[in-house]
Amino acid sequence: MNESLSPTSVPQAAESAEVRQLSRRISVAQAWLGAGLLLLWPLFNLWHPSNFPWHATLHALSAVGMVVFGSYAGHHAIYLMRGAASRLPAIRRLSLWCVGLSALAVVSGNWAYMPYRGTGGARQRLLDTAPFFHNVLMEFKEFICLMPLPLYIGAAFLLWYYDTRAAQDQRIASVIGVLLITAWAFLIAGAIAGMSIAKVQFL
Repeated sequence: MNESLSPTSVPQAAESAEVRQLSRRISVAQAWLGAGLLLLWPLFNLWHPSNFPWHATLHALSAVGMVVFGSYAGHHAIYLMRGAASRLPAIRRLSLWCVGLSALAVVSGNWAYMPYRGTGGARQRLLDTAPFFHNVLMEFKEFICLMPLPLYIGAAFLLWYYDTRAAQDQRIASVIGVLLITAWAFLIAGAIAGMSIAKVQFL
């Protein structure tokens, strides 16, 4: 008798599907738990000995939110580029969140930059103790962190303008995917640079 038609194959297939579903749920739960903990991390800035805790907290929350939502959008963008039209509504929502968070990150970053350059600010401490982190890494971070905003705006505009055609036309889907993934690369580079500067500054 063909093994694929044996009575035991049906329960085994059902059990295998249940195991895959359980594994998927566990993976999703782990991802959301990690994202939640990552978003809570900036709140510790409120207890850090600083004259500007709200500057740091608001900027850190928006920046970390960008990493979470930008990574999720980049993940969906890969599927969109492969022709998965079902991902389009999620990508549209995520792109709007990314536009808002990136705008907030830029505004709050400039707000935090004023005390950074002020008298007794971190800029002077870095120049005195670790000039590389200001002259190279900080200057690099200042400009690269501005790039995600226009890229997300471009992706959101294309998603709104072409609507469902974005998934039907592979050229449009590819452009949107490239914009989202490139924006993610810029924000990850900026986040690593920013955390490195903060680490050196607080030592």
